[in-house]
Amino acid sequence: MNYIISFLMASSAILVPSTAFTVRAPTALKIHQQAISNSITILRPRLYYKEQEPIIDKASSEHYSVSSLFSNELDDSDVDVNRIFEETVSTPVVLPTPQTLPGDCDVQAYINDNVKFYSGDATFLQGPTLRTKKALEKFNDYLTMERENGGVLSVDTETPSTITSHKPGYLLSKEKDIIVGMQADAPLRRTCKPRGGYGVVKKALEAYGYEPGDRIKAFQNDVTTHNDLTFSMYTDAMKMARHAHLLTGLPDGYGRGRIIGDYRRIALYGVEELIKRKQEDFASITGSSLPNMRLRSEISAQIKGLKQLLVMADSYGVDLRKPATTFRDAVQYLWLGHVAALKEQDGAAMSVGRWDAFLDIYSEHDLAIGAATEEEIQEIVDDLVLKMRIVRHVRTPEYNALFSGDPTWITMTLGGATDDSQSMVTK
Repeated sequence: MNYIISFLMASSAILVPSTAFTVRAPTALKIHQQAISNSITILRPRLYYKEQEPIIDKASSEHYSVSSLFSNELDDSDVDVNRIFEETVSTPVVLPTPQTLPGDCDVQAYINDNVKFYSGDATFLQGPTLRTKKALEKFNDYLTMERENGGVLSVDTETPSTITSHKPGYLLSKEKDIIVGMQADAPLRRTCKPRGGYGVVKKALEAYGYEPGDRIKAFQNDVTTHNDLTFSMYTDAMKMARHAHLLTGLPDGYGRGRIIGDYRRIALYGVEELIKRKQEDFASITGSSLPNMRLRSEISAQIKGLKQLLVMADSYGVDLRKPATTFRDAVQYLWLGHVAALKEQDGAAMSVGRWDAFLDIYSEHDLAIGAATEEEIQEIVDDLVLKMRIVRHVRTPEYNALFSGDPTWITMTLGGATDDSQSMVTK
């Protein structure tokens, strides 16, 4: 169902400088390409993976996601909760450490080798630019319209959301938005993700006065959704435990949970290299055992997701094929990776992960070579935050009431410490 969850686990090893998306800088600060190429060598990572023998008929480790705590669209009210469990309780199987594949890499080691920790004050910070103020004013206008419309401004009830399902959307315009990428073709417009489960989408739409379109309705009977597949495997004992609330977090309702992809690999290696490494992963898994055939199928889905990411990015005029070479590049690459995930999932926590130290490497590099100013870097960060605030999901009123609002949980880790307890605070 979902290509984006796993494609962000892809990795690679070679960094080639490119100029896919250039930072805006004053004319006096323009740098010749050769000078940038010579100075950007500090951004080249090492090969952070170990060569392994091909995996031959070895069981693959499973990946589980946390699910909703709420009632599922399928009815389990007929389950006899007084029935005594007769099944023998077996000892849980401890999953083995996943095999290291050729495409695996270590982003943490790259950060530790290049990051510049900061212990100074906040005097380097710059205020919002005129463009940022106009963008914030436009965003606040959208928020006002959303509130006046009962909390939901607009919903695309016709298009099942995928990585490539919608045309580009902008806050100010294609020319004036510094960081681009939205779930739909307009700010605050919500999209439907029926691949997780039709019932929960239908219920959420009807709560706000919408009806599912024909393409959405097709998921009711003509498509096996995540919800359908999950419940087809539940035993009576599992349903009893779920109905009695002895177990929570079972995958149901729709595919969701705390999904944190390593979007940094997109900027660090470029999508072309990620695809190449996933192709090597595929080739390293031989044999015809069920686990290995399943793993190859999953890797094929990862490759497909990466290719769809390129198509979506191209629609915004952003080329993700080669690594990022500037701060603006890096921020844009990470955000489009997250947007791709948002287009297919509306999990309880679509977190972005740990971006600060990684991105600080690029900002310090741009400052050092005169390719950007503190004001320009702040403007990029401000536009990223605005794009994060635009994210919306189609959720039921009960869900929103439980969490006191209209939650998205685009959480980000800031600061922290290294494994040897050094502060990782950066500018």
